[in-house]
Amino acid sequence: MENNVFKGLGAIIAASSVVINNIPPYCVVGSVSAKLLKVRWSLEGILENERIIYPEKSRVSIEFLKNSLCVSASLHVRMNSRNNHSIKQLFTKISSV
Repeated sequence: MENNVFKGLGAIIAASSVVINNIPPYCVVGSVSAKLLKVRWSLEGILENERIIYPEKSRVSIEFLKNSLCVSASLHVRMNSRNNHSIKQLFTKISSV
């Protein structure tokens, strides 16, 4: 993992991955020059997890989640020819909120 790279809460990095960009919360990344492989839960699932585990002051805001997941999903759709269906669905759902 490069210096000054942010790993979001609940993010998973696959073994032997090279991370050069920030990783949004609750995402799974992997490969050399790590790519977004999957988002672990739906937006509602992420918010529920945050509510159960973290005190209110430590929770990730919905605006931050929307921004970071939208940016990641749009980059993934542009970069990956196999376009993961669940990421496209999440991107569509977040964009409509």
